[in-house]
Amino acid sequence: MKKSAFILTIMLSALLSSMLKAQESTDYTYYPTHLWLNYKPQTINTPLINKGADIAGNTFSVKDFFDVIMLPDCNMSPAEGRKVTNTDNSLLWEVHHSTKSGDWNMILSPEERNDGNYAYTVLAGYLNSDKYQELEFKSESPFPYQLFVDGSMISFANDFAKDGEKNKNTAKIKLEKGLHKVFVKTFYQKKEEYNWLFKLESGTKYKGSISWTIDPTTSMNISLVLDGIRATNATLSDNGRYVMYSYSETTPPDGKITSWVEIIDMKNDNIILNTRYNKMGWVSFHPSENAILFRNDNDKFAEIYKQNLENGSTELIMKATKDMTSFSMNKDATCLIYLVNVKGEKSKDGVHKLSCLSDRLPWYRNQTNLYCYDIATGTHRQLTAGDQSNYLYDISKDGTRILVAQHIEDYAQRPYSHQIAMEINLKDNTIDTLWNDWFSGSFSYSPDEKQLLVTGSASMFNGAGRNLPKKMIANDYDNQAYIFTIADKSVKCITKNFDPNIESYSWCSNDNKIYFKVEEKSYHNIYRYDVENDTFEKIYTGYDNVKTMDKADDCSLLAFSCNGIQTCDKAFVMDLSSKNIISETDPEKDIFRDVKFGEYHDYVVKAKSGAIIDGFYYLPPDFKADKKYPMIVYYYGGTSPTDRSFRGRYPKNYFAANGYVVYVIIPSGSTGYGQEFAARHVNNWGITVADEIIEATKKFLKDHDFVDAGHIGCMGASYGGFMTELLTTKTDIFTAAISHAGISSISSYWGEGYWGYSYNSAAAAGTFPWDNQKMYVGQSALFNADKCNTPLLLLHGTADTNVPVGESIQLYTALKLLGKECEFVQVEGENHAINDYKKRIKWQRTIMAWWDKYLKDDSTWWNDLYPENE
Repeated sequence: MKKSAFILTIMLSALLSSMLKAQESTDYTYYPTHLWLNYKPQTINTPLINKGADIAGNTFSVKDFFDVIMLPDCNMSPAEGRKVTNTDNSLLWEVHHSTKSGDWNMILSPEERNDGNYAYTVLAGYLNSDKYQELEFKSESPFPYQLFVDGSMISFANDFAKDGEKNKNTAKIKLEKGLHKVFVKTFYQKKEEYNWLFKLESGTKYKGSISWTIDPTTSMNISLVLDGIRATNATLSDNGRYVMYSYSETTPPDGKITSWVEIIDMKNDNIILNTRYNKMGWVSFHPSENAILFRNDNDKFAEIYKQNLENGSTELIMKATKDMTSFSMNKDATCLIYLVNVKGEKSKDGVHKLSCLSDRLPWYRNQTNLYCYDIATGTHRQLTAGDQSNYLYDISKDGTRILVAQHIEDYAQRPYSHQIAMEINLKDNTIDTLWNDWFSGSFSYSPDEKQLLVTGSASMFNGAGRNLPKKMIANDYDNQAYIFTIADKSVKCITKNFDPNIESYSWCSNDNKIYFKVEEKSYHNIYRYDVENDTFEKIYTGYDNVKTMDKADDCSLLAFSCNGIQTCDKAFVMDLSSKNIISETDPEKDIFRDVKFGEYHDYVVKAKSGAIIDGFYYLPPDFKADKKYPMIVYYYGGTSPTDRSFRGRYPKNYFAANGYVVYVIIPSGSTGYGQEFAARHVNNWGITVADEIIEATKKFLKDHDFVDAGHIGCMGASYGGFMTELLTTKTDIFTAAISHAGISSISSYWGEGYWGYSYNSAAAAGTFPWDNQKMYVGQSALFNADKCNTPLLLLHGTADTNVPVGESIQLYTALKLLGKECEFVQVEGENHAINDYKKRIKWQRTIMAWWDKYLKDDSTWWNDLYPENE
C-alpha cells in the first residue's frame, strides 16, 4: 500500500512538473511582419576621392554608409503621409506591404538598377507588447542592414551576402508593456539583378501577447515621463511687449539636461533671442528698458551685462566678486542689490562641535551679506555684516529703501526660529524694524510703497490670520495673505475666509490688484484680489495645474506655465482685458499627438466621521468595463494635496498605461481645503488619515465592480511612505505595498532628519517623544511591525537627509526577523528624490515590477531585475 502511494506521488509530481513546463515553455511563437513604413529610396555613392587607408588605418567599406543614414528624430513618430524630417521639403513616410512570406520587397525599375550606385531607405513600424517579456527577433536579407528597437541596435549585417544566400541574425530583447519603435536601415547596390529584400519575424513565449502595427498611437511610457523638451516658465517685460519662455530638455541615454530661454517680441511675434547655444545665465528683463540683464562670469569676477532687445547692443553694468549669488535691480534702474555668500568651515581636522541644531546642515555656516552697487557712480557698498545672514525681499522703485529679514534660531518656542523683518533706508542709513515674529513670512512693497503684502502662517502676527476653533492649532504650511501698513504697523488678513493655500503673488501697479497663484484642492489656480472691494475673482486658465505665474506690472498681460492631468507642459500669455491668449508655446505637441490616455474621474467620499475625502482616479487607456483590473491606491497624507500634475515622481498616467486603475486619495490635513481641514494634520500623524484611506478604498471597491478586490496595492512617499507602513499594520485589504523614503519611527525621524524637529514643530506642535508616546510610538510602524501581513517593498536613497535611510533599515530588520514578506531596495548616493537619470529608470521599473509580481501574479520582471542568486 505504501509502495503504491509512493509511485502515485511520483506520477502526480511528474505530471505537475510537465504541466508547469508546458506553461513556462521556452518555445517561441513567431509572427512575420507584413506591413512597413518607408520613404522613397535615396541614392548614396562611395566617396569621390578614396585612395588607400586613412590615418587610423581604415579603408572605406559599405558598412560606413550606415554612419550617414540617420534615424528619424525621436519627436517625429513615423506614420503614413508624415514628414520624415522637420523640414519644408522632407520626404514622406509611405506604406509598403510585405509578401505572403513576410518579405519587405522593393522592386526597382531597370533604369534605377543599372546606374551602379547604391540606394538606401529606412523601414519603420511598431511592436506592441501587452506585458513585460523577452522577445526574439529573426531578421534576414541578402543586403546590409541594421535593426533598431527603441533606439538601440540589436542586430546587423555589415556586408552583402554571398550569391544566393542571406544575412541571417537572431536577437533577444526584453521589452516593457507598450508600443516600441522598430527601425531598419538598409541599402542596396543597384547593379543587383534580384529585388531588394528584408524580412523580420518577432517571437514570443506568450501567444497573442504581441502585435505589429504602423499606427503610432501609444500610451504613457518611461521615456515620455522623463525625456523631451518642457516649457518650465513664462515671464513678461513690465511693459508687456516681450515674453520670455524657459525650457528644459532631458536627452537619453544619460539624461543630460539642457536649459535655455527664448524671448519673443509680441509686437511682431518674432523670436529675438535664444540662449540655447550661448553662455548667458540668470537672464531677466530690465525693469524700465526694452532690454535684458544677464550674468556671464570670467575667471576673476561675476559680471552683469545689459543687452538692448531692439538693436542687440551689449554693455557691462557691474563687476562683482565671484561669490555673488543673486542680484536685483530697482524699477528706476539706479542700483543693483546683490547677495554675497561667505563660506565658513566647521573645522580643518574633521572634528567639530555643533553650534546649534541647524549646524548639522552642510551649508549652515555659509552666510549671506547684502551689497549695493550705484550704477551712475560705479561704486559698491556693503550693507550688512555680522553673525547673521541677511536676505533681500524687495527694493523700492527709486532704490532708496530695501526690505530685509534675518532668521534667528531660538529654541524657546516653536517653530524654533523667529523672523526679524526690517526696512533699511539707504538715503539716511536708518533701519525700521517692521516685526519680530516667531512665524516667518514672505513680503514685498505695495505699488504706492506705503504697505506690504505678507504671506505666511495663520499664526503670524499673534494669530491675526486664524479662522479656527479655539482648541485647534493652525497648520503652518497653510499660507495666508496679509496687508501690513508700514506707518502704524497695522495688519489685515485678507484670506481668513479664503480656503485656497497661497503659493505666490504679484501686486501690480497698473490696476492696484493682487494676483495670487494658489493651491486649491488638487488644482493650482490663479485668483485676482480687488484691494478696494475686498473680493476674489478666479481667472480661468483651462488647465489643472498652473506651475508659474507672472503679471506684467504696467499692462493687463498675464503669463503662466501649466500642465494638466492629461496635458503636457505648456506656457501662455493672456490678455486679461479680453481673456484671449495672445502667445503660447507647446514644445511637446508633436510628441503627444499620438499618446492615448484612459478616462479619469473624480471620486469623493463622505467618511463616517462626516469628513469629505476628495479624490480622483485614472483608468487604463484600453479600459473595458466588463473586465477586472488590479488597482494602485496613491496618497501623500501629509500637509500637501496630491495635485493633478502631468508627470511627477509617481506618474499615474504611466501606472494606468501599464494596466492599472489608479485611485488618488486626499485625506484630512491637506492644505488648499481651508484652515480647519488643514489643521487636522497637527498632532495626528496618521490617526485620522489611515482610517480615511481604508474607508475610502473600501467604498471605492463597492462602487466600482471593475476593480479586482484581491489585487490592490497602496503606495506613498515620505509622509506617504510613513502612511504606507502604518497602513500595513492596520489592515489586510491591500495585496502589496510600496513605501519610498518612509518614516517607520516618528521619534527617530524627529531627531535624525535634517528637518525632523522643525517639521514636527508644525505636525506635532507642542508635543515631544517624552510626553506623547501614544503618538510617537503608537503611530509608528516599527513598534507595530508584528501586525504587518502585507508584502512590503521599501525604497530609499542612501544619502537621504530629509528622511534618513535608517528609517527603512530598522523596519526591514524588524520585518525580516519576524518572517514577514519584505524587500528593501537602496538607491546609492540619492537623496530624498531619485534624480540620477539611469537610477531613476531602474527605480521606476522596480516599482512596476513589484506591482506586476503581486497585483498581476507575474514575477518575470521582478526576477529579471533582482535574480534570487544575486
